[in-house]
Amino acid sequence: MKIIRCARALCTVGLVLSLSACGTGAGASPAAIEPTESTGSASEMPHAGASSDSTPTRAESSDQPDTLGTYRQLFAEPALAQCMSEIMGQHVDDQLTRKAAEGMTGIGGIGNITVKNGRFVPAEDTENPHCAAALQHVTSIAGIEHFTNIQTLCLDGLINLRDLTPVRGLRQLMSIRLLDTAVTDFSQLNSPTRIYNLDVFISAGMPTPTIAQQRAWRINIITQAP
Repeated sequence: MKIIRCARALCTVGLVLSLSACGTGAGASPAAIEPTESTGSASEMPHAGASSDSTPTRAESSDQPDTLGTYRQLFAEPALAQCMSEIMGQHVDDQLTRKAAEGMTGIGGIGNITVKNGRFVPAEDTENPHCAAALQHVTSIAGIEHFTNIQTLCLDGLINLRDLTPVRGLRQLMSIRLLDTAVTDFSQLNSPTRIYNLDVFISAGMPTPTIAQQRAWRINIITQAP
């Protein structure tokens, strides 16, 4: 049996430094107590080290991660939530941080296909058992838009997948694989903000947009036979 597997993209997590998360505004300095003439007795003067309830204090910095929510909350399809949590090495009820999501440059573990009797069919994914063939009923990938820096996305074998609108906001995306899917409306991939033209791999025999449409939508259709 011939197995076709999407190459797993490496997760590179960029370290994002926030220059203003814990600091004061530009030019800001702690409030100073101006000296004034005293008309009272020495006993009315504040003792050294004394503090006032009205003295402003610096807000404690938060150690809480910048979370987007749990996978179960972020993905409308429960099976896809389970799959993505596996790809990220977490539990479906764990929190996905913005740092981790933005650090992904490619997602290759969602789809996986094999060739059987001369046609593409969904394959089992032993590394991520809740992906690939386990996602045959999924119709939408809503939630994938949180991974804003991915350049490659493999959705092969999601035989009921039709909705690609969540992909529109992925400005870095350069390649998407849709072999053995139910996608027919490629205009959903149209994105005027995308940095590169998008290579779209589809199965031979699937409806193909005209060259003029591909240029208008900034996509390049590439067909593959089993």
